[in-house]
Amino acid sequence: MALSIQQQIVNEANAQGVPSNYMLAIANQESGFNQAAVGSSGEIGVFQLMPGTAASLGVTNPADLSQNIYGGVAYFKQMLNQFGGNPALAAAAYNAGPGAVSSGNIPSSTQSYVSRFLAAVGLSPSPAAGTSAGVSIPAPIESASLLGPGIIIPGLSAPVSGISSGIWIAAGAALLLLLFA
Repeated sequence: MALSIQQQIVNEANAQGVPSNYMLAIANQESGFNQAAVGSSGEIGVFQLMPGTAASLGVTNPADLSQNIYGGVAYFKQMLNQFGGNPALAAAAYNAGPGAVSSGNIPSSTQSYVSRFLAAVGLSPSPAAGTSAGVSIPAPIESASLLGPGIIIPGLSAPVSGISSGIWIAAGAALLLLLFA
């Protein structure tokens, strides 16, 4: 008997050392676990891999389920590593690209994507006023620009500057966990 797509994702996430609940949440948002899904920009499969991204990960056929799962998990793991283990920033980078996150230029659609991801993995606030479909929508993820000076932290009236990038990565993870806890 063949393993379900979800079980294959769990197995690959465990093999690569990535929390399986993160990968299940990403796959659900990307395609609803549909390997036949093809996006309008050429994204393919369960993890909606772009052909160039897939190739950079060693995936030769993103339409192949096992390769797509491998590539999706590997790419998310890269984003986790690149953004200091911060799951919110990794999800934003998975959706909008690492350049958008590094520049702090995150589209509102990605902010919604991250909110849904955090809710799915149990890292967002519980539903309250201003929710959409039972998911509490936090302030815009301007905190993604935690990689450099000039960050705008929701709730502060002025940008914070003058602190090195490495400190911002660590502070970003702590801040996002506080904001979404």
